[in-house]
Amino acid sequence: MFRIYLAKTANQGKFLMAFLCSLFAFQVVFAQQHHIELKAQQLENKRAKVNNQVVKTSFNGQMAFYIDGINRDLETDVRPDLEWIVQVPKSGWYVLEVETQPVDLERLKKEDLTGKLTLKAKLQNGNDRPTFRIVYDVYKGGLQELGKFEFKSKSQKLKVWLPANLVLKRLSIKPYVAPAPPADAENYIPKIVPPSGHPRLWVNQETLPIIRQRTLDTAHQTAWSTVEAKAALSFKFAFDSNKEMFHDEKLESIIEAKAFYYLITEDRKVGAEAVQLALDYLSVLEFGNVTYGDITREVGRAMYTASLVYDWCFPLMNTDSRAQLRKDLMRLATDMEMGWPPFFGIESVVNGHGNEAQICRDYLSMSIAIYDEDPLPYKYTSYWILDQLVPLRKFEYQSPRHNQGVDYGGYRFGWEMHAAWLYYRMLGHPVFDDNIKNMAEYWVYMRTPDGKMLRDGDMFNVKYGKSENFYWKNPQTMLLCYAYSGNRIIKGEFIKQGGLKDNPVLFLLLDDPKLKPDFDLNQLPLTKDFGPVLNSMVARTGWEEKRSSGNVVVELKGGGFHFGNHQHADAGALQIYHRGIQVGDLGLYLSYGSPYDFNFNKRSVSHSMMLVRDPKEPLLLEQKPTTAVLGLVSGFLEM
Repeated sequence: MFRIYLAKTANQGKFLMAFLCSLFAFQVVFAQQHHIELKAQQLENKRAKVNNQVVKTSFNGQMAFYIDGINRDLETDVRPDLEWIVQVPKSGWYVLEVETQPVDLERLKKEDLTGKLTLKAKLQNGNDRPTFRIVYDVYKGGLQELGKFEFKSKSQKLKVWLPANLVLKRLSIKPYVAPAPPADAENYIPKIVPPSGHPRLWVNQETLPIIRQRTLDTAHQTAWSTVEAKAALSFKFAFDSNKEMFHDEKLESIIEAKAFYYLITEDRKVGAEAVQLALDYLSVLEFGNVTYGDITREVGRAMYTASLVYDWCFPLMNTDSRAQLRKDLMRLATDMEMGWPPFFGIESVVNGHGNEAQICRDYLSMSIAIYDEDPLPYKYTSYWILDQLVPLRKFEYQSPRHNQGVDYGGYRFGWEMHAAWLYYRMLGHPVFDDNIKNMAEYWVYMRTPDGKMLRDGDMFNVKYGKSENFYWKNPQTMLLCYAYSGNRIIKGEFIKQGGLKDNPVLFLLLDDPKLKPDFDLNQLPLTKDFGPVLNSMVARTGWEEKRSSGNVVVELKGGGFHFGNHQHADAGALQIYHRGIQVGDLGLYLSYGSPYDFNFNKRSVSHSMMLVRDPKEPLLLEQKPTTAVLGLVSGFLEM
């Protein structure tokens, strides 16, 4: 479908181009409807315009491109190493892919200081700003997807600058196929919509005076002083519009603080600073093709910050600045793991990464903020939350414990509470069932006297739990829970976990200083039956909270529903704590999806329960455990 030319001839047939466009349109529509990935077409190496002063064109007897023995600064090099003229059937978005390898892998390993073996090339598509993309790393090797690129015309230049010690074997292109919403989502009409006017993220016209008054309370002095200091900071954001930049969490925190300060004080100078910083930052923010480290969380945080500015500082923006911010927000939305529209792959709002910030905070905040100008994002986001998540959780939370366990449950439930709060503050009434208010009790009952937790699900905190001073905590989730339910005991847990010093804005938005913490757990029953959906019972001999305590804590886990992902196959398991774990879960969560993880950590064999073994049962991803895994397990058993 794609042909590469150094010069476009004038006598190309219109019939051929019409045929190619029709074929292109058919392939894209078919791929959207059937979730099929289109095959990439290689750009012919022999068609490339080569900078022969620095580029070698043969490697191991094959035509390929590399820079031999030159350390170079791609930021300052003007002349490209390679240049293609790419002809596509129609303007639009396309995906570029590469196949590469290091010239000398051992040299790369010696020179690498990150453990990622990352090599980046610089590309310029047409007249767009140059961008850096990973062309080799430890995660995907030399088969890399470079990302989405817009071809504004049917014939467009593509320039490439190569890093040292890299062989470019193949560069390919294919149409970008956006995720297709299911029919239910496409036909969904939200019954609940944002009210007219701003603000409506975390506050509305009725609650804003209350939040303003609370900032004056002595209990909020420290948090408010932190916000004031950031708001007063004369932050000089030095940027070049012709150069992209990676995410900056510190800058995002300053933008959020300035926007919140304007919301509370109506200081137009500080508010204008928030707007300008957000516009400048998003104009150069680029995540490229980084996928490791669950980068969608950083993409989403940038979206969330910009959405706060859009909503809280709305009166300070003109039509052009609002349009620019919306454009950048939607650009970032396409970089999210769930894509845009948010229906990529198998992700959903029920479990997995779709049950984290990207829907429940990031997409939702954006969709609420820009609803008046563009209601479509709210339609899709509210479909996920109101039509899918809310009804399921009403059923599931009859058992007040989280199916993803202590650690992942604490993390993901916190994002779910963001959605509960955002709707509640926007509307003035809840959309989730009231049984969501009881969920925080799960973490209270799973606590052991030494400050750690009984084990449930994949626990990323276990590897840090060897320290005698380790104390399990998730204060942000506790804040969201006690402020929503008015539970004084959970506020006590929030304080014992150290509070939320690194997020004073969220604390000031939610905390009611009139709600006093209660630290007396002795008023709680010693036994908790978690009900019919996620059956289990936790019983204890007392609530003493110190390592020397002789109290016993026992969990008996029943059957119930299995949701998968980080949940374990441990129906019927037993745990006993007495001056340490005496009977419990032996698995370690070292990495998701490894043979050790699927065949031992998540399965009944690693839990204290009845085991029925089928010697003919095939194992998943069967392979021997590595020395690193064996060493970590050995160290854990010595605890």
